[in-house]
Amino acid sequence: MTIYVPPALYENEIAQVLDEVRYNYGMLTRKGYIYGLIAIDQDAKIIAIDSRFDRKLNYWDLSSIGAALYGVARQAQDFFETDS
Repeated sequence: MTIYVPPALYENEIAQVLDEVRYNYGMLTRKGYIYGLIAIDQDAKIIAIDSRFDRKLNYWDLSSIGAALYGVARQAQDFFETDS
């Protein structure tokens, strides 16, 4: 059973901002490439992905990536002793 990414994740206002970040990064650096941007909230839930993110990933794979990113961010926050 394959569950693809729901359109609500890449057809919202946050996704438009992610698209702008991705486009402006390319214009600024003129080399390099961002493969995808994900916005997650403090509960490690995916809020949005940029519109060109790989749609063949299923929702559960994206959730795993989001949770891993959140965990890494929390570890860095603890290591550098910063507030959220």
